[in-house]
Amino acid sequence: MTTIAFCTFVHPPRYVEKLHRPGILRAMVESHRYPFDDVVVIHNQCRYVDYAPFDFPCRPVDLPREEFEPLMARFGVKPNDPQCEEITHGEGAAHWYKVHVVNHLRGAEVTHADYIVFADCDTFIKSQPENEPTWIEVGISILEQYPQVLIVGPGDGGEAGGGMGEGGKLPNGARLTQNVSQQLFICRGDQFRHEINFDVEWDGVRNAPGGPFQEYYCLMEGRLWRFMRETNTWRAILPDRWRYWHDSYWGNE
Repeated sequence: MTTIAFCTFVHPPRYVEKLHRPGILRAMVESHRYPFDDVVVIHNQCRYVDYAPFDFPCRPVDLPREEFEPLMARFGVKPNDPQCEEITHGEGAAHWYKVHVVNHLRGAEVTHADYIVFADCDTFIKSQPENEPTWIEVGISILEQYPQVLIVGPGDGGEAGGGMGEGGKLPNGARLTQNVSQQLFICRGDQFRHEINFDVEWDGVRNAPGGPFQEYYCLMEGRLWRFMRETNTWRAILPDRWRYWHDSYWGNE
């Protein structure tokens, strides 16, 4: 039987406090309209027991700061990278690379599901067709049919403008790109755990599709881009009738 896990992440102070409010986690997970086998909430540099219990069934996992480097090493990522320290502005900065790499690694490590949905806690599914499979089911179908697709994400609002589709389209209209967003995607569990090189060498040239910000290249999304470039694999973005939303002000509410 195929199993699917949902994994999200929180960090202090605002994000973890909001996610623990009544109904918040439930609304996010249920927006996907899928009965996940496992819901994992990574608590990055905070402890689950210090906050109100969730009112939705899930598996909280703490990720203290002292576990960052050993976790990265287990997945073949250099625990200390001067290049990444420089371009992500060091520990304490908003996009310090280690914080934005270890979440996915810990999530992959603690679940044995066949497929994993990784979702930032400020994302949700805004809309999807009532009379068609969910984006989760469509994503799994793509991953089963197309080995060259590494990850699948729901629509990002770019379909009409034709952006992020340098690899062409699949028959269902999904755009293929090597521009990676780590905000929300589904992947093959075992492949993510055992086959991806998360530390492909980078020459420092900032030439990823879409011209992302400099920190990107050392975050999880940039590491997946490096791997895709090396292996000629792709991110599939579904048509916008399966639409997700990233609420950049979520943690301030």
